[in-house]
Amino acid sequence: MFAVHPLLQGKGVGNVILQAAETFADRHLQSLNQPSRLTMSILSHRPELLAYYQRRGYQFNGNKMPFPNDGNNGEPKRDDLELLELEKFVS
Repeated sequence: MFAVHPLLQGKGVGNVILQAAETFADRHLQSLNQPSRLTMSILSHRPELLAYYQRRGYQFNGNKMPFPNDGNNGEPKRDDLELLELEKFVS
């Protein structure tokens, strides 16, 4: 999981972090002779996140899950919060 401080958003920081994570995952999957399918979960009530990741080649695959209420992820401020699963295939 990662986030960019609001004052740094729009300055390319998220792009650099995402590219580094994708490169790392792709290299390690290739070394295992595995197809490079990357998945992530995003908050359902953040349409700007969905748009951001779609511009970078991720697609919503239809899977949704409830936001974990296990005490490890903070207190959700709404009861209907879900996570949407996105995926991207890289070469």
